[in-house]
Amino acid sequence: MAWRDVGTVEDYPKGSMRNLSLDGRLVLVVHTSDGFHAMDGRCSHMGMDLGRGRLEGDTVECSLHHAVFDVRDGKVLRNLAARDLRTYPVRVEDGRVLLDL
Repeated sequence: MAWRDVGTVEDYPKGSMRNLSLDGRLVLVVHTSDGFHAMDGRCSHMGMDLGRGRLEGDTVECSLHHAVFDVRDGKVLRNLAARDLRTYPVRVEDGRVLLDL
């Protein structure tokens, strides 16, 4: 695994999410009230870009079939056709957001 710099804290206002293409995979970076989280950026049901979904608290809802995932651990909370998503460690150092892939 390798830590990757994915921007500044200011690039991710609290309550926002952004999909990034890193090392051939789509990764969703989320800034919630309890900090930064990162997980696979495609819904495990039909592959929809989760960055186009809706963030509410610690959950993201896919815009296609409304699967809901917990951004803290990637667990599917709604739509049992979906599988849990992989999550990635995130840390903040000197105002930079770092993601471990």
